[in-house]
Amino acid sequence: MLRLQDPLTGAVYSTLSDSDGHFSFGQIPKGIYVLHIEAGTAPGGRGYDSTDLLVRLSDTAKQAMLLLTRSDASAGSCGGTSLELRSSLD
Repeated sequence: MLRLQDPLTGAVYSTLSDSDGHFSFGQIPKGIYVLHIEAGTAPGGRGYDSTDLLVRLSDTAKQAMLLLTRSDASAGSCGGTSLELRSSLD
């Protein structure tokens, strides 16, 4: 499950991803939101941790891809799940 929450008004928008990880929230008012992704298992059986990301939605935003990556702790890194926002043209 994915959830967008407006930290000022408390408004919440939720959606589920499909078996390939694709999701859409539809029409969301512009503003700054906390995107929360629940822990779970990705296709192929890889697990991932719950993750939060601060995002800004605007009228001029371009379509983008959110890449969820899990890394193990090593070389001074705590590991865990990270999010990367990429232009859909990358």
